[in-house]
Amino acid sequence: VAALETSLTGILLEGMEKRFTRHRVIGDFFRKGLRDMGLSQIPASDDLAANTLSAPYYPEGINGADFLKKVNEAGIILAGGLLPDIKSRYFRIGHMGSVNRADAVATIDAIAQTLGQ
Repeated sequence: VAALETSLTGILLEGMEKRFTRHRVIGDFFRKGLRDMGLSQIPASDDLAANTLSAPYYPEGINGADFLKKVNEAGIILAGGLLPDIKSRYFRIGHMGSVNRADAVATIDAIAQTLGQ
């Protein structure tokens, strides 16, 4: 109950509209950063993308489990895919809650370094 109260207090202090705007800005930043690395995403259109989650495809020849492990070793936690028919072809990046630009930059950098970019 205390954790819920703390979370709700943070949300209310920031304000709902500011929080929604921050999620949109961070989501746009992630999608651009992933595109700049040449990673295609689910969904293909930014108009349909969630502001709180990005789902890029692995580049050709990348082993998903190895990739996720290496990024995790850099201190960034990503998740594997969920859609049964393609779950081994993509990964998920959550960027909701208190995620800020510094978190986004660290995540993009870790992905780029792991991919050798």
